Amino acid sequence: MKDLILPCCILLPCLLYAQQEEFSVPGQNLFVNKINVVQKFDPWLNGSGITVSIKEYGFDTTDVDLRGRVIASPNASTNQTTHASIIASLVGGAGNANLRGGGAAPGCQLVSSSFEGLQPDADYGSQNISVQNHSYGVDIQNWYGAGALAYDRTTTEYPGLLHVFSAGNKGDSSSLSGTYAGIRINHGR
Repeated sequence: MKDLILPCCILLPCLLYAQQEEFSVPGQNLFVNKINVVQKFDPWLNGSGITVSIKEYGFDTTDVDLRGRVIASPNASTNQTTHASIIASLVGGAGNANLRGGGAAPGCQLVSSSFEGLQPDADYGSQNISVQNHSYGVDIQNWYGAGALAYDRTTTEYPGLLHVFSAGNKGDSSSLSGTYAGIRINHGR
């Protein structure tokens, strides 16, 4: 019975999910996705002309690595956290505070968007947002729910928009119920 009711309930627009801030990232490694190779051989691919939205709590807009590239937003959270600042630096840090502290796109503009409401923002176009980063966690979902549908719709409405969702701190965990219960991620082994 639960397997029949749950998928229907998930689609209810009144259903809310609780966001949770993930743990701070202790260091960064631009080698994993070969970002360091791109930065070395194609340094002009630095995010210039791109606006990246960080959807979570607010980040430190006075950070020396982000200076001059933060766009004010009415969607920004009034709560500022270290995790959000780390994510903003990983995305667009200039490497001013630490030679190895540069982000993946050190030339991008950054804008904050609160994740206190997990629905998509209404104004991607007015702020010229090309990428929105989602480095927060929710419970593992093994269905295509209302939230996923809402974000997919924004990419139809704004074809130049890319949403990047993290796997979170539960990235190698599996669902406890449903079709994918107990399936473990292989990681290429």
